[in-house]
Amino acid sequence: MLDSQVAAFTLAAGVLTIAPGQDTMLVVRNVLRGGKPDGVITTFGICSGLFMHATFSALGLSLLMTRSAMAFQTLKTRGGLLTSCG
Repeated sequence: MLDSQVAAFTLAAGVLTIAPGQDTMLVVRNVLRGGKPDGVITTFGICSGLFMHATFSALGLSLLMTRSAMAFQTLKTRGGLLTSCG
């Protein structure tokens, strides 16, 4: 006795979860361009960003970023500077 909407949602969520996304394409591009070391560095950067986002969300800082354009711009600029140093 499964609701058809729940089944449709579960199917769609499952397909979207296993489908490669932008981060996968970025890793593939960097591996093809610079080899395994570039792929590892890219993967580390992506995972670090995901970890920081999850941490900030848990601390409620994501709400602050959505409410303050200046705080969000500062975070983007500092994050961009950190990632471009490599």
